[in-house]
Amino acid sequence: MSGHRPAATAVQRIDETAQRIKNIIKPEQIQFGPTVLVVDLGRLSGVPFGPAGLLPVFFHDGPPAESCVSGELWQIALGKPGEQVFHLPESDGNSNLSGHQSELGVLHAFPSLVAITFQCPRWLQPAELLTIWNMGWDQSTLVNQCALQEHEIGELLHSYSDGLNDQRNEIGWDYRVTPRRPRPTPDGAGKGRDI
Repeated sequence: MSGHRPAATAVQRIDETAQRIKNIIKPEQIQFGPTVLVVDLGRLSGVPFGPAGLLPVFFHDGPPAESCVSGELWQIALGKPGEQVFHLPESDGNSNLSGHQSELGVLHAFPSLVAITFQCPRWLQPAELLTIWNMGWDQSTLVNQCALQEHEIGELLHSYSDGLNDQRNEIGWDYRVTPRRPRPTPDGAGKGRDI
């Protein structure tokens, strides 16, 4: 896929990416058996927030502005038409409203997908694999049923993903603030694992 226009808004990037992905999916392929859709975002700009992009909204805690921001990966996978999208403003005090999404998210359009994994390239490092798990996915149209239990699917997705959330937004809590900051310790020193 060719890249986005340089001046594309968050809403335009989300809608365009969701539409492109949905246009290349062949239902008979993903209904053959349990499927995790892998999307290579190497040529598409605009998803710079790592695992925080897997959340419907996260808090950006640093320059150029402190603001609530929509997770573009979440919106691509699970957004719905009419939802307000928030972008990172150029500076504190500027609006973070980007507009309303018009495309239906990929996992809503194709509920028989187990998950969608976004492959995001990084300079001089392996690509980052960010996954949204469609827990309770629709297996009714599958030709070959899934032989794994839900917890086994979760373990598999967790084993290869650099960031993982589910469609209920229950397992992405650690990514709610970006850049990640140290979790406070009981003595209040601030040294601990990142949050």
